[in-house]
Amino acid sequence: ISTTATAGSNGLAQTPPMGWRSWNQFGWYVSEDILLFAAEGLTDTSRPIKGRPAGSSLKDLGYGSVGLDEGWAACPPQKGLFPHGRDPRVDPRASRTRQNVTAPFSIGHGKTSMYHRAHPDGSISPVVDELLFPDMKGMVEQIHAKGLRAGWYLNDCLSYCTTLGDQCSSGECIPGDVKAFLEYGFDDLKLDGCSAQKDIKMWADLLNKSGRQIIIENCNNGPKPSGPVAQGGCPHYHFYRTGPDINNGYASWIKNALTVGPLAAKGLTGPGCWAYPDMLQIGVQGQTPDEDWQIGKNPWDGFKIPSLAEQRTHFGLWCILSSPLVLSIDFKNTSAVEPVWDIITNVHAIAVNQAWAGAAGAVFESASTQVILSSKGTSVRVPAWQAWYKPLPDKIVAVLVANHDTKPLNITLDLSKVPGLEGARTFELTDVWRQVAMAGTHSNYSVVELGSHDSLFITVAHSEETYVV
Repeated sequence: ISTTATAGSNGLAQTPPMGWRSWNQFGWYVSEDILLFAAEGLTDTSRPIKGRPAGSSLKDLGYGSVGLDEGWAACPPQKGLFPHGRDPRVDPRASRTRQNVTAPFSIGHGKTSMYHRAHPDGSISPVVDELLFPDMKGMVEQIHAKGLRAGWYLNDCLSYCTTLGDQCSSGECIPGDVKAFLEYGFDDLKLDGCSAQKDIKMWADLLNKSGRQIIIENCNNGPKPSGPVAQGGCPHYHFYRTGPDINNGYASWIKNALTVGPLAAKGLTGPGCWAYPDMLQIGVQGQTPDEDWQIGKNPWDGFKIPSLAEQRTHFGLWCILSSPLVLSIDFKNTSAVEPVWDIITNVHAIAVNQAWAGAAGAVFESASTQVILSSKGTSVRVPAWQAWYKPLPDKIVAVLVANHDTKPLNITLDLSKVPGLEGARTFELTDVWRQVAMAGTHSNYSVVELGSHDSLFITVAHSEETYVV
């Protein structure tokens, strides 16, 4: 019997994908050298990793992909004083020379495209900025040489271009995009929802016909799963966006994290197809570069970097929600990497993220009082604290409690009320943030003055003492 695998069921992404993607830190100021340095960063063995032997790297922890986001295309720039969106006097990246394009490209039949062009044989292909990416195939080969997967981004927004998106239709442009993707040798594909090539089934079908096993991210390119993942409700992609674009602030992180719960409750996340509240902002310096209030300025104007406690909570939430873990940190900037190194390399937190026992994390208890979280562009009303749980194999349960309040709070958990732990009287605990097993057995767990926007993160196992009957 002959069968053809579909994208969401080709055996890939059985655990939440982990890697790096350029957008949050670099926006459309991205180039070949940035991607290659990211590959260096994921394979660098110079920093110690707690719980791992000397010589370990982020790649050894599972961060296995380097992804190029938007900014790769040659296209006509926005008009005006700052055609690249930034003032080069305050953001040197905006002064980098790009390929000179003065008008959209012809794709035949009197039609033009923002970043595709037609060839004499009638085929249509994406137009890569060859000043920024002089050897796309060679770049991918160098990433592969480090044992990493390489990712691309298509159906672009291209905020740098004259208009947002591209109206080249699916039938006209998807075949040429897939051909270019395969010829360059990419392994992972992020499909945005900005342009007209939004037939995600066509994308998946053409990629599958190649015989290559490709991981596809549905970034609002097509519908969310039609039914439970375990029942085949997600046949065309491997993870999908659940909410709005994330920005670099605690309010945005919590708002996006809360979009996963309603989907997870319907079984719309799991091995082969993961609900994804967007890329991680941990270690990112400055605001996400495409925000309107920054046009003509730079990503650092008026920006206060989130605290380490906030960034730790951000990482812990993505872990307990079984979200893909996609970094965007600038590995050249040691002042960005060093403070968060112990967060992004926490092997206990990553183990919670990668484990699967039938369900992603879900809220099981919340404060009765509410607070309003605000950061630039985002405001959300939430309980003053919330507690999530995630079942793990061997009847272990992970628990994360986040304090959303502006002041420290005292937190006490009755562990017997955590879903999956009912009926037992005592438990053995591991502190995930400190990566240590706690002495003795416990019936509850308390934290005195858990800091504002900080979190407790533990795993809980039944002790060998007698169950309550």
